Amino acid sequence: MATSLSVSTARHSRSVGCGLTIFFLLFLTAGAVTFYFFAILPLWGVAAAGSWLETPCEIISSEVGKHRGDDGPTYSIDIKYRYVVGNQQYTADRYDFMSGFNSSGRTSKQKVVDQYPVGKTAVCFVDPNNPEAAVLNRSLTWSMLWGLFPLPFLAVGIGGLIYTVRSSRNAQRQYRSSPLLAAANSATINQDNSNDACFIDSGPTELKAQSSPGVLFLVSVGVATFWNGIVSLFLFAGDNKGWFETLFMVPFVLVGIALIGWTIYNFAAMFNPRPKLTLSHSSVPPGGYVELQWEFQGSTNSIQRLKIVLKAEERATYVRGTDTTTDIETFYEECLLDASGMQPEISQGSVEFSIPMNTMHSFKSKNNAIEWLIHVHGDIPLRPDVKMQFPFTVRPHDDAN
Repeated sequence: MATSLSVSTARHSRSVGCGLTIFFLLFLTAGAVTFYFFAILPLWGVAAAGSWLETPCEIISSEVGKHRGDDGPTYSIDIKYRYVVGNQQYTADRYDFMSGFNSSGRTSKQKVVDQYPVGKTAVCFVDPNNPEAAVLNRSLTWSMLWGLFPLPFLAVGIGGLIYTVRSSRNAQRQYRSSPLLAAANSATINQDNSNDACFIDSGPTELKAQSSPGVLFLVSVGVATFWNGIVSLFLFAGDNKGWFETLFMVPFVLVGIALIGWTIYNFAAMFNPRPKLTLSHSSVPPGGYVELQWEFQGSTNSIQRLKIVLKAEERATYVRGTDTTTDIETFYEECLLDASGMQPEISQGSVEFSIPMNTMHSFKSKNNAIEWLIHVHGDIPLRPDVKMQFPFTVRPHDDAN
């Protein structure tokens, strides 16, 4: 049983790592492609156009283009001009190196169009190696700031892939050196027909955290992206907003900034040292004793204080009108460890504890639950703290060992 538990844990880790890899690869690909078209190509064009030839041109059409979009109309600078190179006439319609990019806000584009009325003689810049390539404005423009938009996607993709690779390697090392795996292998070799062979059911068990920093990061990315995407539609729709509309949007913008901060916080938390908790038995009855071992993956030098707390919580879910409410009450709490500074107990150690005789065993139904948890809190200055919860089973008295 322990062998299959170890194998299933390893398979679960691989499947989660595979899913995270695909997720972060999508972020990286989307960020890289967008960054190429919105930043690399425009900047490359600006740099190359520095040596292009100044050439007189005549404006033959000039207007603000209007385009239909799913979230409202977008606008573009549509200016067409003709020029002569080597006794041959050419026409072009590129205003700057962000041409082809449509966005909301008609006013700023109308100001540009007004500077190039039809019939005006202006100056364009022509590629001497390709006279068909020309541009009216070869300078950096404010619209090129859109090239910064993909940077968070690139950061999430690259950082997430680094985190996934590191976690995968740590999981493999942890699996190979797992005391649970060693105990399972030993039990398999020495297994006989005696009743003692059943003792493996209560053997060493590695606890699983209720939620990992990677999952919290994915949730925060989804929530922040959704919220800020909706807010941005209202924020950038239209040209001019009155003071009432501006004040009305301030709380929503502040919430969006807070969500971005939450996402950055969860991203940084993924690189914290990770606690690995192992119980000497898979379950323990009230009045029974069990040994808890902990070991951190990664350096613990940044942890100034480590607290490991045993808690028992009662959860009750009931309906109030149309709302469903869950009340949580902690009916037992015991501090198993409180270590500060560079004490060796922070990086790894063990402690024996018992479940009080007069407490309730683990229980779960549709509306009620009794849950036993081990809380690990590592205090890290100027960085997200290590905060993880590990549930385990307290079995009834009449369960067999």
